[in-house]
Amino acid sequence: IVPEAEVINSEYGAGEGFSALFGTTSYSGTMRIRLPSRDKRTRSQKEIESELRKHFSEVAGIEVKSGGGPRAALFGAGGDVQIQVFSDDLAVLRSYGTKLKNRLEETTGVGDVAFSMESGRPELQVDLNRAQIRLLGLSPAQVAQTVSTYFMGTIATVFRSGGDETPVMVRATKAVRNDIGQLQGLPIVTPLGVTVPLSTVADIKPALGPTSIARENQRRLGTISVSADVGVPLGKLVEQINAAIAADEKPPGITTGLAGSAEDIKQSFQTLGWALIAAILLVYMVMASQFES
Repeated sequence: IVPEAEVINSEYGAGEGFSALFGTTSYSGTMRIRLPSRDKRTRSQKEIESELRKHFSEVAGIEVKSGGGPRAALFGAGGDVQIQVFSDDLAVLRSYGTKLKNRLEETTGVGDVAFSMESGRPELQVDLNRAQIRLLGLSPAQVAQTVSTYFMGTIATVFRSGGDETPVMVRATKAVRNDIGQLQGLPIVTPLGVTVPLSTVADIKPALGPTSIARENQRRLGTISVSADVGVPLGKLVEQINAAIAADEKPPGITTGLAGSAEDIKQSFQTLGWALIAAILLVYMVMASQFES
């Protein structure tokens, strides 16, 4: 598919420990393709990305996003146009953003479309019952610390041997941590020495958490990155995006705006407009002062 490739590197699955902070999830992966310089190949990067999208579209059950370059390596592939979606309600933000993304994917001339909040990571949400916690003489911090020990572990002691000190961490085994029933029965010890299960003071349920939560002006922000297909000018892409946004009425509390290359070009033209006005005024003032008329 990519005969121009010099090096192909792939990473799949989730990392452990510190690497998990920057790795992928167990159901995703990354493939990096290093291309030679543009003068040594006949196809552009956009043409190669388009060919890859067509190839992988025939494989059921997978979603492919492409992007590259030094900027993408540092900050992620932002696309040609970014649609910023604002809302105070996380569920409404995700629902609207996913719906708009699906509509854009069916739009002619649109290449890759990625939504920053679409693929939430599976997680267990523990909602504490503060009233019940107070009745038992506990504090939310104590319950949270017990749950943290269960998953993350706590240093119980230090093993000393030959001048070396090795921390001994205690936490639940992986098989137990993955069992929601075991978590619901996690013993919580009250100040009176009575043991109650975690389900007595908390509601535990599986959910999808956001991969990241971004905010701007104290409002939750989701970003839809849109790339133009081969041969589609940026102005045409912006028109299609605005038409897709206007196709349906926004839910209450949802606002949108464009960013990325489209916003940069818009600001550049505005700056050029003011510069042109200033230049005309300057020329007029110089001519008026020279000819006194």
